[in-house]
Amino acid sequence: MKSSAICSRPSTNTSLRFSVAIATFTFCLGCSGDELVEPVKRVKFDGKNGPKALIHINDRKELAIGGYDGNIRIWRLDGVTTAVLNARRGWVDCLTADPHGKWIAAGYRGDNSICVWDVQKREITANLTGHQGTVWSLAFCGNAQTLISASDDRTVRVWEVSKGTEVKRLTGHKGSIFRLAVSADGKRVVGGEDEIVIWNVESGKVMHRFKGHETGVFAISFLGNSTLFATGGGDGLIKIWDAETGKLQRVLEKHFGIVWQFDVSPDGRLLASSDEQGIIAIDDLVAKKRLVHFRGHISAAVGLAFTSDGKKLVTVCHGHEVEEPPGPDGEIKVWKMKLPE
Repeated sequence: MKSSAICSRPSTNTSLRFSVAIATFTFCLGCSGDELVEPVKRVKFDGKNGPKALIHINDRKELAIGGYDGNIRIWRLDGVTTAVLNARRGWVDCLTADPHGKWIAAGYRGDNSICVWDVQKREITANLTGHQGTVWSLAFCGNAQTLISASDDRTVRVWEVSKGTEVKRLTGHKGSIFRLAVSADGKRVVGGEDEIVIWNVESGKVMHRFKGHETGVFAISFLGNSTLFATGGGDGLIKIWDAETGKLQRVLEKHFGIVWQFDVSPDGRLLASSDEQGIIAIDDLVAKKRLVHFRGHISAAVGLAFTSDGKKLVTVCHGHEVEEPPGPDGEIKVWKMKLPE
C-alpha cells in the first residue's frame, strides 16, 4: 500500500484556525454506548516546539516522528526514542519510508531539499535538490528505488534514490501541490490542493483533473492495492475516487472540520482520519460505515499510524493550531481499539 506522506501545512486563512476544545471522548451513534477506543499510552513529545510529521517504519514496529526542531526521532511503541536524526536544516515538513524499511525520506523547510536517510546506519545517503518551493509531500514507489515529491512549485518530481538524481517531472497542476499519493503498482500518482490531478507515471501525462472539494484537498491516500483513493477536504468530507476513471465512488460520513490526515490499516479494511478539531474517525471500508469517532487531541492530529496488527492507532498532535510557530504541548498517544469483527 502506498499512501500520502504525512505533514501539516500552516493556514493563511483565519477561517481555518483551529478551536481548542476540552479533551473528552465523543463516540458515534450506533455504538451502543460501549467504549470502542481507549488510550493506553500518552507521551509528552520531547522535542522543541512539537512534532510535525509521523510515519510508520520497520513493518510498523517503530515510528519516525519529524519535528519543528529539524530532528527525526525513531520511536518505539513503548515510548522510547531509540535514535535522533538531524540534517541540521530547517524543520521537517514531511516524511515517508520505503516499503522495505531501508530508507526514510524527509522534506525540509528553508532550502526546499529532500534528505534520504539509511534507517540502519542512521546517516544521509542522498540529498535531492531542485524544487523551487516547499516540499509538502513524499512517497516511495513499490521498488523502493524511486521517490516522488510534491511542492509549492506546482511540480511532482520523480527521483532515482541510489543516484540522487531527478529522472522525471510531472507538470500540469495549476497551483501548489500539498498532498500526493502513489498507487501500489507505482503507475499512478495523485496530487492535490486546489484541484486533484492524476498522472500516468510512465508517460508523465495527466489522466484526469477535477475540483474534488470546494475548499481544498488536505489529505490523500490510496486504499490498499486497489485503484481507489481517498481525499479529505476543507469541507470536512472524505471522498473515494477511482484513479483509472477519475470518477467519484462514494462519500463517507462528514468530519467536524478540515480533514488533515489518513492512515489505512495493514489489511486495507480500516481508514483512520483526523480533522482540525482533534476528532479522529475510523471507517470500515468493506462494510462502508463509520465505526467510531472520538476526540483524540485538543487540536488536529498531524499524524496517524496503525500498528502492525491493526489493533492500535498512534496519533501525534503538536499542541495548538496548525500555524507557525506551534504550541509547546506536543504529545503522542497510543489507542487500543475494540472494534467489531
